[in-house]
Amino acid sequence: MIDGEVVALDADGKPVFSLLQNGGTNVHFYVFDVRMVGGNDVTGAPLVKRRDLLENKILPKLPEPIRCSLCWKRASRI
Repeated sequence: MIDGEVVALDADGKPVFSLLQNGGTNVHFYVFDVRMVGGNDVTGAPLVKRRDLLENKILPKLPEPIRCSLCWKRASRI
């Protein structure tokens, strides 16, 4: 189970909430975190471990328009 947010992007690639409300066509799911992997709760794992799971094991198997959030990358430095 992954956690994230659906966003609609404008022509410049910026998220615009009103586009999502009005049925925008450039819609993506940005992943923030992973909660369960193979039925195992990983919420207690360190952020670095969850990021590794997302970037190296989960996201490569998923098709567009699922993307890793830029917020995740900033948070990983904490």
